[in-house]
Amino acid sequence: MSKFAHDDIALPTDRTSVVFKKDLCHNHLCCTFDLSVQYVNPTPAVQYKIVAYDGDIQFGIDPRVNMLQTCGVVLCLNHSVSSCGSAGVNGFLPTLDTPVPNVTFTSINISGNFVKKDANILPNVLLWPINVGNSSASSGEFLIEPKEVEFNNNNNGNPIMILHPNRPIITVGIHSRIFSRDQDSSAYTTNVSMLAMLFSVLVPAIVAYLRISQL
Repeated sequence: MSKFAHDDIALPTDRTSVVFKKDLCHNHLCCTFDLSVQYVNPTPAVQYKIVAYDGDIQFGIDPRVNMLQTCGVVLCLNHSVSSCGSAGVNGFLPTLDTPVPNVTFTSINISGNFVKKDANILPNVLLWPINVGNSSASSGEFLIEPKEVEFNNNNNGNPIMILHPNRPIITVGIHSRIFSRDQDSSAYTTNVSMLAMLFSVLVPAIVAYLRISQL
């Protein structure tokens, strides 16, 4: 994530809440964030960052270059962007036994001036696990009902994502693959690159949190 534009989210402390509003740009992409965050418990503190990226990305030894735009909120260990992880780091998701972050997002509003021609613009939501239906499984449920995510265009015609998770998040954002700017566009490249991008951002951030929770 070293190429990403990023900034810390000012988080609440001592059972307070904050509203965080900011524009963040990278190359031709400008993201707008409007977030409401609530302090919930005295568990180990974490840091969340807003990120923006407009550029190319490659994975491993694959020579193909894929073009990506993203606006998002990610979980980090501390204020350093390196603690949010980098591509290719393996990790695992938290379980119901993992201490939860000390803040929760009550409202998330993300928008950006994404390229719309020959692009696949999609929301991405991964929340902290909860126990669903008194399940005996220790992994819990990470996702959210699609109908709970509002995803359309704002008054300027730009994609906007609105969510009220009311629980800690792992990552929330809008990701876009711009096929027309790829050096090699194909269905296979598109599918692999999107999955690789999500894991390159999400998994290292999760690993960072799990490290601090074990201290």
